Amino acid sequence: MLTPTPLEELLDLAADVIGGDRRVLPAGAAGSPFITLGGGLGQAVRLQARAERQLGLAVDLAQLLGPAPLADVLARARPAPVRAAGGVERGAAVRALLPGQSAALAAEREAGAGAVTRILSAELSGPLDTDALRRALAALSARHEGLRTAFAATARGPVRRVLAVCPPSLVTLEAVAGGPGEDLVAAAHARLAVRAGRLVTRPGLPPLAFALTPLATGRHLLSFVHHDAVADSRSAALVWQELLADYDRAVRRRPLDRAPRPGPDTPGRGGAAPGGPVRMLPPGAAPHPEHPQR
Repeated sequence: MLTPTPLEELLDLAADVIGGDRRVLPAGAAGSPFITLGGGLGQAVRLQARAERQLGLAVDLAQLLGPAPLADVLARARPAPVRAAGGVERGAAVRALLPGQSAALAAEREAGAGAVTRILSAELSGPLDTDALRRALAALSARHEGLRTAFAATARGPVRRVLAVCPPSLVTLEAVAGGPGEDLVAAAHARLAVRAGRLVTRPGLPPLAFALTPLATGRHLLSFVHHDAVADSRSAALVWQELLADYDRAVRRRPLDRAPRPGPDTPGRGGAAPGGPVRMLPPGAAPHPEHPQR
């Protein structure tokens, strides 16, 4: 399977909050309850919150603390309700769509998610620190509300929901196997293009994800998959500029800047300076998949 199932993603979160090994937990979760595996009330509450925030899934807290095997409890998770204007969860701000977002969502209704989904990739060489990459992604989304913006339908039409916290999803795909002389990057893009629409259509979450594809020993393709309502080609390139800089700092264990930048609704907000904060612009011409070298 190229993309992790919801259960696999939930088990990854459970391992993270418990402090266990992600490779070992699934075997234990098949027959043991959350508490036996090292979880307590605090960890259960954090797992429930992160499942809804990061995956858009609702996990029953009482079942999580009960005697049923953890895998069975997580398999019963259901999509969390999307609450828009008049019923927004704490920490989410509901706002009117920006003009470019309206156009992108209208295009999706007409032609489907595949028509408004873009892929921009970077080929990474050398050892990869996935924990540092996740920290860099979390810092990037903390700074820029465009990466924390989900879209919801209401009686008055679509709205955008700016979430207080929502680290981008990092999905690890299967390695690409190719023969001598085969373009592994092109093969990875071709495979990812088929699945890109699913990565950006997760209820209650921003329509974007980062996909990591191993190419060969010491080589990975990291792809920013996003809806046109999230970014145009210029702002997507700026996302890369900041992400790679943050990743370098995270690898070196340097502090990451998480201070929120002014959003499009900030009074008197000006344009982004070259090399400065990412400016999430209205969608424009979509780029073809690229893979700039790092």
